[in-house]
Amino acid sequence: MIAASALFGLLVSTLGMVVLGGRTRHRVVSDATVPAVEPLPVSATRVNSVSPEFDITPIDDVIDAAISSNVTRIMLTGDEPSNGARPLAVNIARRLSLRGQAVALVDLSTSQAAARTMGVSKTAPTIADLIEGRATFAAVAARDFATQAEIVPGGSTMDLSPVSTPVERRNVLDFVEKSYEAIIVDCTEMVPEQLASLMDTDAALLVAVDASQSERARQRIDGLRKAGLADMILVSETRAA
Repeated sequence: MIAASALFGLLVSTLGMVVLGGRTRHRVVSDATVPAVEPLPVSATRVNSVSPEFDITPIDDVIDAAISSNVTRIMLTGDEPSNGARPLAVNIARRLSLRGQAVALVDLSTSQAAARTMGVSKTAPTIADLIEGRATFAAVAARDFATQAEIVPGGSTMDLSPVSTPVERRNVLDFVEKSYEAIIVDCTEMVPEQLASLMDTDAALLVAVDASQSERARQRIDGLRKAGLADMILVSETRAA
């Protein structure tokens, strides 16, 4: 497996690192069960400045880099989409699928918006059912109605299920990853500490950012850094003119 640093390295060389500029980077070691993410070099190149505070790269550029670097696990965090917009994780999974990648979207968000968007019903079996032995993976994984991508719903009652255990969830992600060229893990609205418990050194962390809500974006980024997630790529669906 190619480490996530390959994706970061490719973005640095062709796009530039998409993080808050000018901050000191360092390795943060937290609880032993939470893998630390190696620090990565920061490029001074500005990629696609849509905010005076930080740089954001278009999601299509990230997809290009992900395919070129063979990164197999992408963790996506951010706010719930507003005004009924399609979840960014769905757009990433579908575009990867349309470019010939065998891809699955694992929806670990509370709303399960990605699963609903891709056609999974509220009564369909989830990862919780898989862990508890009530369903097989074949029953849990569903085909997206629009592409060849697959969707693996996590369920909306994660706090009441064994799937809320970090070890169990990481085991599920490891298991799912073996069957696809790439998996997108939708961690929308997940608290930073919980997200950190799922990260490993082979995963790339994307943070969906709305440049029109800079204060909210800053709070989320600061929260991720405090949780030990210093390396991230800020992404947006739109490309600046």
